[in-house]
Amino acid sequence: PNGGLVVSSSAETLTFWDAQKWAMRRTMMVPSPCASLLAEPTSGLLFSGGNDGDIYGWHIHNCLNSNMKEGAHALRMRGHTDIVTDLAALPLLKAVISTSMDTRARLWDSETGLMRKEFVGHRKGILSCAYQEDYKFIVTAGSDHDAFVWNPFVDRCTFRLQGHNHSLVKVIVAPNSPQIITTDVERTVKIWDCRNFQCMQTLLLDEAGSVLEMPGEVKMPVTSMTFIPKMRRI
Repeated sequence: PNGGLVVSSSAETLTFWDAQKWAMRRTMMVPSPCASLLAEPTSGLLFSGGNDGDIYGWHIHNCLNSNMKEGAHALRMRGHTDIVTDLAALPLLKAVISTSMDTRARLWDSETGLMRKEFVGHRKGILSCAYQEDYKFIVTAGSDHDAFVWNPFVDRCTFRLQGHNHSLVKVIVAPNSPQIITTDVERTVKIWDCRNFQCMQTLLLDEAGSVLEMPGEVKMPVTSMTFIPKMRRI
């Protein structure tokens, strides 16, 4: 936010950095170690999801003020009973979606902090979420092996993206594209068409010729994924 970076740690701190000078601006104590962060543009808040299941909303400008008192959060959203693993913004709806290891996804009002909806369907912990703004749906993914598609106005799953054989660690909606990207711990990436929810392509990171393959490399589980729109790279 504001041309900077925020780093969370297990030491119950948020550290703010100047992204141009690479200088630390401030370290702020938080109530619980943070497993997820989201800078929400419409509200001007920085949301942090804690290991205690609570989500806190902080005014970004106040966070950069060294005179701000520790713990002076603007919002506190309570409902999850386990680690909050991911957060995503729904700007036009002025909402935030959260996922947790408690198997629940929740939709919150980003201005009041009140819960609007709870999404129940996952049987195991959820690790990732994303919002497709053009088609107005939420995608969640976790240890169930399937990605779940939700309508933000309906509290039941509308579709399941099936095809992975292992726990999913990340789901991404490609900007300016009808594509959803999922990856699992066993190094399989799938690209889906969100217009019909069909799998368009499967990438196996262990295949010969993969740009990630190195001779003698120890095959480690995948723990995360990102997408670079300008280069069209996963």
